[in-house]
Amino acid sequence: ITSVWKTDEIKRSRPSPVEEAKWGLAVIEDTLWDALPAICSRFNGAVKNHINKNLPINFSPIKFSSWMGGDRDGNPNVTAKITKEVILLSRWEAASLYEKEFTKLIQSLSIHDCSKKIKKIVDSTWEPYRVFLRPIRNKLNKTQKEIELSLKEKREPKKNLIVQSINEIIEPLHDVYQSLCFVKCEIIANGIVLDLIRRGYAFGLNLTKLDIRQESSRHSHLISSVCKKLGLKDYLELTEDQKINFLSKEHKSKRPLIPQNISLNKEDKETWETFKMISESSKECLGAYVISMSSKVSDILAVMLLQKEAGVKSYLRIVPLFETLSDLQNAHLIIESLFTNYWYVKH
Repeated sequence: ITSVWKTDEIKRSRPSPVEEAKWGLAVIEDTLWDALPAICSRFNGAVKNHINKNLPINFSPIKFSSWMGGDRDGNPNVTAKITKEVILLSRWEAASLYEKEFTKLIQSLSIHDCSKKIKKIVDSTWEPYRVFLRPIRNKLNKTQKEIELSLKEKREPKKNLIVQSINEIIEPLHDVYQSLCFVKCEIIANGIVLDLIRRGYAFGLNLTKLDIRQESSRHSHLISSVCKKLGLKDYLELTEDQKINFLSKEHKSKRPLIPQNISLNKEDKETWETFKMISESSKECLGAYVISMSSKVSDILAVMLLQKEAGVKSYLRIVPLFETLSDLQNAHLIIESLFTNYWYVKH
């Protein structure tokens, strides 16, 4: 209490987006990482007490998202490069935490009885679980080293050296869990193994899914700049119905609207770089695309088109924010109109 009392409450220098993200990751490491399995265990105990059944092992009531390093609305310091760096830092931190837990598992699981599936993989050994889990632990260690090197050298990490999906972590744990249950070691399976499985489902590949947030006019200005470059009618001068028709037509078209080497001003280039960064990033690392100051159907369809143009294979879900009084009052009309658009509804 004395330490908190004597600590300055106000930061004397503005934190960078990366520093903000690091603080968020520190909260997960120091608090949420241990709290999550404890909460799930209490929840399971309550269910067991009332209906005499356990929750499924893939039960994940809590998942985390963050805006730190992804919210560029009003913060010019949040760029595509910064967002990519934050994603890599999050993946590094996740790999570090998972590696520590796998090390604990390897140290704890000295049991020699195992399922046929694990025995087939590890061959003849008296420590099947240790042999089975070491390659995953080693891959997590390599992931940390490769991400550190890529950040230092300012390059993309080599995909073959890093964990690409949380399934690479969860699936082996499922095998261990089922094997322990098979050899009548449920008490161990439902302890440290289940805790780590629950963490995997909750925290995923990079601890928090990063939301991307951008102001609606930035998308309109980017599309307008592209139209001018291509000699088309200025997008900003179109009526709302004309904008919707234009966006619908371009979304259905197999021909790309935006040339690969298009020359754009600094602001438009950064908006476009963000969409390209999304297309190059793992979907598991990203959350929603949040549109600030949404006021029209075209604001939402514009983000759909830009994701398609950037080559995003699995679109981020779009979250329009209706923030002014008039936009809030008309929000139901905007959504009703949006849901009459057949290709958006199909998506």
